[in-house]
Amino acid sequence: MNTTTRWTALAVPDDGKREAWGSIRDRGRWEACGVRWDAVVIHPLVLGLRALDHLRVDPGVGCPVLADHVRDRLCVLVTPRCFPHQTLPGIRVLSDGMHLSVPTTSTGAPAADWLSAPRVEAPRSYRRTCCSAL
Repeated sequence: MNTTTRWTALAVPDDGKREAWGSIRDRGRWEACGVRWDAVVIHPLVLGLRALDHLRVDPGVGCPVLADHVRDRLCVLVTPRCFPHQTLPGIRVLSDGMHLSVPTTSTGAPAADWLSAPRVEAPRSYRRTCCSAL
């Protein structure tokens, strides 16, 4: 299976996830950007998925990626201040003084769904991989 298929498959919520969202168990939490992570927000979601596929970012590496199915956006969490804060069509960087809603459970929520959750220990190698890929 190639990474295109894998990222595309990860972006489609399964029935179990949709059922969990119906019970609203995970309201998420606001996490400050610019501390542990910055967030590169890509709109529309499919554009972000295509970028990850094109850059050959492996979903198994542990690069933290969120889908916001409500606003049709993909959020890639990267090392703070590694991505230039310039405005590009369809791309916005959330950093110092900004916040991002992140899931508190594995099922997440429609507006904050982990496609690839961060690992407890963030090895430098994959943090660099996520940042350098973008």
